[in-house]
Amino acid sequence: MNKSIAYIGGMFESKKDNLFLDIQQKLSGKCYFIDIYPNNQFGAYSFYTEIKRTSKLLGEIRPDLIIAHSLGAYIAMNLNIKCPLVLLDPSLSVDDIILPNINEGRYFDGTHTLNLSQEFLESLKTCPSVEILSKNLKHNNVFIFGAGQGGFKIAERYHKQIHNSNYFFLPKADHDFSRKSDRKKILTVIQKQLGFT
Repeated sequence: MNKSIAYIGGMFESKKDNLFLDIQQKLSGKCYFIDIYPNNQFGAYSFYTEIKRTSKLLGEIRPDLIIAHSLGAYIAMNLNIKCPLVLLDPSLSVDDIILPNINEGRYFDGTHTLNLSQEFLESLKTCPSVEILSKNLKHNNVFIFGAGQGGFKIAERYHKQIHNSNYFFLPKADHDFSRKSDRKKILTVIQKQLGFT
């Protein structure tokens, strides 16, 4: 049976990145990539508008599985999700990522520079914490992967808050799961636990 998979990318991630390409290739069925703020528009409009856009796309796709990486995982937690959810090295809340990197109204993280709209910055003021989102999630089929060389402490926070979630720690993995062996472990868990073959 062909199943559909929606992959919600992280900040500055694209469908050309190895993580998505491996998942797309190895899992049978259709695999859709959902870009956060497509066409290099990150921060051009309200974060809640982006959550609504993602929710609408998921409604059209109607996936059997959602895989969400980094900030994509935080977005997924804001949605009313009924299907199994795989969170790959999930991020802090968007305000915790953006606000410490603002200088004179511009975002700079050492690599990326962005002009952020006032609408986007205002929307950050009401973004819930990981703990609040986790408590509101009414879902029993959540799989969380923490990267030992990435943000595993944040992944552990998600796991502690999401009742009955499954946690997998990959000690040598970086945030992008660049090692093939780590991506293989992720795919093995998905195929075994969720019946994606």
